[in-house]
Amino acid sequence: MNPSSGGLLTDLGTISAVKLWLEPFKFVGMAMLLSGIGLVLATIDRVLRRQSSRFWEILS
Repeated sequence: MNPSSGGLLTDLGTISAVKLWLEPFKFVGMAMLLSGIGLVLATIDRVLRRQSSRFWEILS
């Protein structure tokens, strides 16, 4: 099998081009995932602080 025959080189070029275009989307996806995790943790912190202050109000 001769790699230069057929569409193998064309396919390789297409794969390389698509890979270059998709690279930024990986970073955007990871940024969105980490931002979501940060927002969830901030929300949990806020809720726990509010519940704690309310709990101490009830006890006093």
